Amino acid sequence: MKKLLCYAGVLVVFIMGCHINGNGVSREVKGLQQAARQGDVAAQLELGDCFFYGDGVDQSRELAIVEWSKAAEQGNSDAMFRLGVCYCYAIEVEKDVKKGIELLQDAAEQGNSDAMVLLGRFHQGQTALGVLVFADGIFKKFVDDKLLSAIEDELINKREMSLNIFENNEDISGYVSVDHEKAFKLYEEAASHGNTNGMLALAVCYEDGKGIKQNKLKGYSLRREAAQKGNLIAKRYFLRKDKSKIQQHFLDNAESFSLADFLLFDSGLSNDKRFMAELAIKLAEVENKYFGCIVGMALGEEKDIVSAMKKMAKNGDVIALYLLGQRYLEGQGGFSQDYAEASCWLKKLVPRNSPAVLYYLGCCYTDPRGVNENYKQAIYWWRKAASASSADAEYELGKCYYNGKGVGKSVAMAHYFWNLAAKHGHLRAEYMLELVGLPLGGAIKSKNDIKWLLEEADKNEAIAQMTLGELYYDVQDYGKAISWFRKAAEKGDAVSLFYLGRCYYKGEGCEKNIDYAVQQLKKSDYYAAKNLLKIIEKQYGVECK
Repeated sequence: MKKLLCYAGVLVVFIMGCHINGNGVSREVKGLQQAARQGDVAAQLELGDCFFYGDGVDQSRELAIVEWSKAAEQGNSDAMFRLGVCYCYAIEVEKDVKKGIELLQDAAEQGNSDAMVLLGRFHQGQTALGVLVFADGIFKKFVDDKLLSAIEDELINKREMSLNIFENNEDISGYVSVDHEKAFKLYEEAASHGNTNGMLALAVCYEDGKGIKQNKLKGYSLRREAAQKGNLIAKRYFLRKDKSKIQQHFLDNAESFSLADFLLFDSGLSNDKRFMAELAIKLAEVENKYFGCIVGMALGEEKDIVSAMKKMAKNGDVIALYLLGQRYLEGQGGFSQDYAEASCWLKKLVPRNSPAVLYYLGCCYTDPRGVNENYKQAIYWWRKAASASSADAEYELGKCYYNGKGVGKSVAMAHYFWNLAAKHGHLRAEYMLELVGLPLGGAIKSKNDIKWLLEEADKNEAIAQMTLGELYYDVQDYGKAISWFRKAAEKGDAVSLFYLGRCYYKGEGCEKNIDYAVQQLKKSDYYAAKNLLKIIEKQYGVECK
């Protein structure tokens, strides 16, 4: 404990002033600070919690450690539990699993039931950070934030979503032996203190016969007791055949909504778009920061959630900002295509240097109507996206150089950018290099020979014909593009019908023919075809419904 206080003292010297004397401190927190300075253990614990999440004060997890360390030194088991978790999982401290386990054991010996449950999980080999959703609520919120960050990273930065917080943590398992009997005793003790997570874990032990002789009736009884005392996971076990009651629970508790609860124990709720839209609206009403994660699952019901998305986007919700920009750009669902509006929302995310955001911003200046067409501006954003390793942006830059759009024509530069895109896994860039007869870079070994695509197209495969049409369209060889689009359109390919209509609308590779364009576009259920029909209707007064 002396080391904890030493660590706390060093932190106080460097950072205490800038937070405690700051302007963003609520009256309640000032009262806690005064009591904490006088050695009030409960105040130290609560003040640490406030710092951990920035409740009523600027967030500082370092200062949370300081206050919890003071409370732990005075024997507070809740503070010991919090510090034990932090040392086990390196939360704002250098990882020290041995110290973390000792703190958890000290807390459990003093009757802390959350520490008992967590130690029990460890003894069953469940050491991933995700087990904290079964522990104290303060760490459930921490896991929620980790999940939010992972989802944002996947969506905005186009990185594969990392849920390593739910993977095994070998560092911890190396310090705790798997011992189901010991785990059972810890759960039993926690349950005797009224801990519902302990009751649920105990129920599973009885049901599976781990650490105790199997007794499914006893397990059922404990699970029922946990549910009656409000344990959400236990409740869902009994409500699994009545989805409406689970849905109502989330709707009624939007303010305390837990993303971990929802994602880890989702019983098919996310497949119900109507419910997801309703939940998103409820979360927006209480300005819950996990709104963006839920609204992404509600796409398809945009007409009901546009205003909620705008409200949260104005509050800085990253996912809401991104989705608004994307949906306005593409004109999908309840959004009318509006390149200027899309640009407006996406520009708010520029400081994040997200390759996806920068790429879409470039696309905002390629309005096919020519209203906001500005390829020099598009290239400006695509260059930024390419420097952030966006393969899509690299591909578009290659097209611009090959066709001389917004920049001087340069086959060498087209070759350079398409090679970059191909190295980053862009399939179409590989096809394009082969299609126009440019060599693949030394680091690339193409597995996608264009000859294979031509062979498939010759066999009347609509997808291959459509792909060839798009590739020829991208290099402005409109005659060949139309030829392939027409073949695929005859088989009902929606994308080809759109491109065929677009070519006749713009007079690309053919004589302009609005009536024929409308005829083809009406056959397509591709969202871009519907958007183009709206444009034609406004421009020419042609009935397009």
